[in-house]
Order: sequence, then structure tokens, then C-alpha cells
Amino acid sequence: MDNKFESLLENAEPGVAITPTQLVLEKVGESFRGFFVGFAPDWERIDIKTGEMRRTKVMLFFDGKKLLSNMGAQLVRVMGSIAPGTALQITLDELKANEHGGKTKIYVVTPLLIRPLDLREVFGDTLRLAAPQDVGEPLIIAQDAVSAPAEPKPELSSVVSVADLYPNS
Repeated sequence: MDNKFESLLENAEPGVAITPTQLVLEKVGESFRGFFVGFAPDWERIDIKTGEMRRTKVMLFFDGKKLLSNMGAQLVRVMGSIAPGTALQITLDELKANEHGGKTKIYVVTPLLIRPLDLREVFGDTLRLAAPQDVGEPLIIAQDAVSAPAEPKPELSSVVSVADLYPNS
């Protein structure tokens, strides 16, 4: 007996790998071009110095071939106002000494003047991402809803679908 699910899987076309690699810009003037995908669920770690649990925002980008992630605090603040699917150029503009003895990376984020990417075309409905409107406590939404409207609806406080965000689609 032929299993219809087995046949379905055998004939399915693979999408883009969703295991991100790290997006790292090290030298001033170095740039990255890609699409902003959204915020992944926070990464939790224990601070070695204090022993307390720390949550770090994780941003996802797509360069046309693969998914990339970055957790830089300065970039997180900027990306909090960018709509998922927006094409961007991110340039490392400056390295500033910080109070922890390290360097803070200062970026210039420039939109590229092309049509935003429909993330469903690339990733299907596979990713769960945080809404970009607030980089405090993230709103977890379904992948098909990451192209958030310019003015989010106030009831966006739990898992939502694209139908909730775009009732006329």
C-alpha cells in the first residue's frame, strides 16, 4: 500500500534552510545586504559574572541564500521599527569603546528601494517570530503574519494569524 504522506514528502521541494548562521560585521565600512525577517524568540543565557538569567533579542535576516542572525543591542533598537520583508543595507559605521572594556558597534541601516519580500514565498509558514514593534517583551506570531501592518492592532497580544493582521487578504 502506497503511503500518501510518504509520496507527498518525496515530491516536496525543499525551501531555504532555517538554521541561521551568524551575521557578523567586524571592520568599519563592512556592509551586509539582505531582507529583515523579524525577531526570533529571545535567547536566554546565564550571565557568568552575576549568575542571573539574561534575555537577548535575536534578529533574523535573509541574504537570498540563507538565514542569518544577529543580537547586537544597538542594531536591535533600530530594527524594532523596521517591517519584516524590508530590503536593507547594514553598514558597520563605528566601533565605540564601552564601559565593559569592549566595543559597541554602531550601524547605519539603509532601506533598499525594492519591493518588500513576502516571507511566505521563502519560508512558508515554518518560522515563529516576534513582532518588530516592541523590542521589550516580544509578541510571538505565526510566520504567515510577519509582514505586520504599519499600525499594529492593539489586540496583538498573543499568537495571531495573517487573517488577524490582514482581514481583507
